Amino acid sequence: MQTIEVDSYVPTRTPVQGSKALSTTAVNLGAAGNITAKSDTGWELWCAVAWLVGDSTGQLRTVAANEAFYVPSCSLAGWYAKVASGTPTLVATGARKVS
Repeated sequence: MQTIEVDSYVPTRTPVQGSKALSTTAVNLGAAGNITAKSDTGWELWCAVAWLVGDSTGQLRTVAANEAFYVPSCSLAGWYAKVASGTPTLVATGARKVS
């Protein structure tokens, strides 16, 4: 009898990547003009400096420099980010299922 593990099949995916320059003013990452692409696997966010992430009422979680933050949503709409100083670039990496 052949046994196939439940998680052994992973569909072919193509990378999706976007970036956004951050500032001290919080920005909605998924709003028009920002990272509006969709990802079937969620998003991994990364920045070379410490940054803050949260919702429209506050960016309460600090993410350390060079540490990834995972957003389990297909869209970044409603996710806000900012930095304490400077204008570093936030990189968002996801993946789409290949049709």
